[in-house]
Amino acid sequence: EDQFNKEVMLLKRENGLQLGRVQQTEDELKKTGRDLLQNEQIMASVEKELAEARDAAAKQLSLNRRLESDCDGLRNQVTESRASCERLMDEIKIRETQAKELTREIEALEGKLDQQKQEYDAIRAERNDALRQLTDSRSEVNILEDDH
Repeated sequence: EDQFNKEVMLLKRENGLQLGRVQQTEDELKKTGRDLLQNEQIMASVEKELAEARDAAAKQLSLNRRLESDCDGLRNQVTESRASCERLMDEIKIRETQAKELTREIEALEGKLDQQKQEYDAIRAERNDALRQLTDSRSEVNILEDDH
């Protein structure tokens, strides 16, 4: 009977540990989901800014061409417009790089999310096995108690 009580206590402790790991994994899963959502929102914002920057660059290029054809006296203004366009193109390159980095980060987070889901499923399966073992042990105890 002492052995049985020890086994029950061990199973209860293991169950508690497994429940703790399940809760921890669920918490990490939620955090990863929130991080993923936040990164997706950032990426959407960056993509919007990128589209606006591209539009601005296209408009600037159009303006540059018109100014060059209209008048040689406006060369100074055209030069300034070109510099602005280059800055915008540099900004576009930076934004594209940021978008690529965010995409990689999202992919990494998705991988981590998949891994955590697998860990969660494994821990849940372990918990279910432990609960089944506990139930079996209780049944055996009841049978032994009935026999005595």
